[in-house]
Amino acid sequence: MSGEVTRTPDLILTETEKITNPKLNRLGSGAYKIGAGAVSATELATDAVTTVKILAANVTAAKMATDSVLTVNILDANVTADKLATDSVTTVKILAANITEAKLADGAVTLSKIGAGAVGTGQIIEDSIGAVQLDDVHAIVIATAAAFADIAAVPNVSDKAQGKMGFDTTNNRPIWASGTATNAIWYGAAGSAAYTPV
Repeated sequence: MSGEVTRTPDLILTETEKITNPKLNRLGSGAYKIGAGAVSATELATDAVTTVKILAANVTAAKMATDSVLTVNILDANVTADKLATDSVTTVKILAANITEAKLADGAVTLSKIGAGAVGTGQIIEDSIGAVQLDDVHAIVIATAAAFADIAAVPNVSDKAQGKMGFDTTNNRPIWASGTATNAIWYGAAGSAAYTPV
């Protein structure tokens, strides 16, 4: 053992005191004291330092070797937000399919975060798109040129709206309504009037 080990005898004899066996035994007993820094790593037997030997809060970051804390050493639910450093959770640290709805803050998924074609029909919950979102969505009306020009015909009296698309089967061309009124003009792709219902 390196360092200093001192002993305080249980008995101190005077100059005139007789030496007896019991006194000699007492001279061999007493308290031993190990000097500061005398116990190094080489003096400790394997498994000598158990949990009960370590004072609370005395295992600091400086005492831990790199990669010394494994997943199996962390109790479930013990990695809380305050234990994570800023930017410590990178994409590669997240298992596939582990970002659930509960993990997303309100408004966290913006249009810029959604890739092209990422949301298919299967990802849309039934009845989740309300009337407000569908207000400007209208079915294409397919009719003859005569019907588009007739103010009393279906293209002009049924669900007509500004921007509603129609297909003129007489001339095989798309046209668009300029408004909701039955006499609102239908315009062609070039921007010129195609039909004015009368």
